[in-house]
Amino acid sequence: MSVPTSHDIVQVVSADSLECELNRVRAAAAGSLAGIFGPRSVTWQVDREAAIFLGAGRALLLQLAHPWVAAAIEQHSTTFADPIGRFHRTFSVVFSMVFGSLDQSLTAARRLHRRHAEINGRLPSAAGRFPAGSRYYANAIPALQWVHATLVESALLAYGLVLPPLTLEERERYYSENRLFAALFGIPRRMSAAKLDRIFRLHHSHGAIRRADRHRSGSHLRTSADRRY
Repeated sequence: MSVPTSHDIVQVVSADSLECELNRVRAAAAGSLAGIFGPRSVTWQVDREAAIFLGAGRALLLQLAHPWVAAAIEQHSTTFADPIGRFHRTFSVVFSMVFGSLDQSLTAARRLHRRHAEINGRLPSAAGRFPAGSRYYANAIPALQWVHATLVESALLAYGLVLPPLTLEERERYYSENRLFAALFGIPRRMSAAKLDRIFRLHHSHGAIRRADRHRSGSHLRTSADRRY
């Protein structure tokens, strides 16, 4: 029998803790038919666009960067043999959560949790600070946080590359709304807020850099034109 390590002691979302988070979702939802977010939400504005599919591959690659997620996918998923199938299954679940009625969203969340509850194992080899043989659980909060963050950040990035970027106020609303999306995974509010705040600051700083780059490029073009004419 293997000896537990500090890496084996992780916080896993139980069925009871999931229901606590779903009660919070139910109380904050737009309505029984409108679902969790509703048609006036920034989440619907972003996620209804086909542009977010451009970020799907990026999100998956980022998810694989976490050793627990990579091991779970390798040992319990057909993703590598059937990536298109994984793509359809993932977006079917996500779209049920985002665009479904309240009951459909909560049902999808419970179904996903039950599926994840069957997924656990041990890392076959060391990866960064995670030693070989350390345990992983698909419902472990750090793994869920990482997957949630990749979905939110990739969708927003893909949206901004194709469509007019969200305003600062819209981005703030988007992150606020996605705390409810995190709750569908069972991620406690305090943990989802901290993770999303870091992503928001990153996007805000990158947006400022891109605006500065565009300004410098525009100034350079105008200067070049002045020299020529």
